[in-house]
Amino acid sequence: MIVASFSVSLTTYGSIATWTGFLKENKIIASSSNVRSNSGYEWDHITATYDVWTKSP
Repeated sequence: MIVASFSVSLTTYGSIATWTGFLKENKIIASSSNVRSNSGYEWDHITATYDVWTKSP
């Protein structure tokens, strides 16, 4: 198992997205969070979820 973390600055949207997880059996499984400074709602400035990426054949 390989542990990985990466982030992306989405300046057009005023946000930063981050993922932290692991690579195992050609899949990346990661928890993610997105912080938005320009959200229209108080509750929408920080979101959290998880993602699974699978290698294409």
